[in-house]
Amino acid sequence: MKKVKVSGMIVSNNDCSIYRDWFGMDVCSPKDVESALNGETGEIEVQINSNGGDLYAGSEIYTLLKEYTGKVVVKITGIAASAASLVAMAGDEIKISPSANMMIHNVSTHAYGDHQDFSKMAEVLKGGSDGIAGVYASVTGKTIEEIQELMDEETYMNATQALENGFVTEILYQPMPMVAGVQTMLLSKEHLQHFRTYLKEREESAIEKFKAEQKNKEVGVQNKHFLF
Repeated sequence: MKKVKVSGMIVSNNDCSIYRDWFGMDVCSPKDVESALNGETGEIEVQINSNGGDLYAGSEIYTLLKEYTGKVVVKITGIAASAASLVAMAGDEIKISPSANMMIHNVSTHAYGDHQDFSKMAEVLKGGSDGIAGVYASVTGKTIEEIQELMDEETYMNATQALENGFVTEILYQPMPMVAGVQTMLLSKEHLQHFRTYLKEREESAIEKFKAEQKNKEVGVQNKHFLF
């Protein structure tokens, strides 16, 4: 199985070489993921340990994984925070190490300008947060309002909490619970009704037979009295 690593800061393609080559930082860009997927068609495992980074780079990686034709298994090995948690939502299966964490929050930025600039930026940030909330909601089954509340609080989740909230599908290295089989021996309603009718008829027949036997005994007793 091909393994694709999303580790360190998530950065744009243009900034990747600066962080990696000049500062020696562990980073991941959309082009890194695209190169890893090139020529692949089978199942892949995306290993995530990232505090997030650039929203649009994270969105591009998420889209690349969603459009991949093979099965995508996400494995959160350390932390999937901010933009990295968005990337995690691209998995057909989302697994998390029992010692790993997730974090979701609203989109943020640095800005300067007058009140109009800040008002406009607030709209942009709100729109970005709303878009991500929609992705979280589609995976977890929660409402947009529930997701927005978690994002407003900048929510950190351990493995158990991430599973309970629907952000992951499995905690790794845990024993699988016993579940009922898909195939069952349940009878159809028609068979059950037929059996009820059979039992009722058999019961009625037994009662009639018992009454007949009792009547014969009474006749026998009476005959014996006549014989005396």
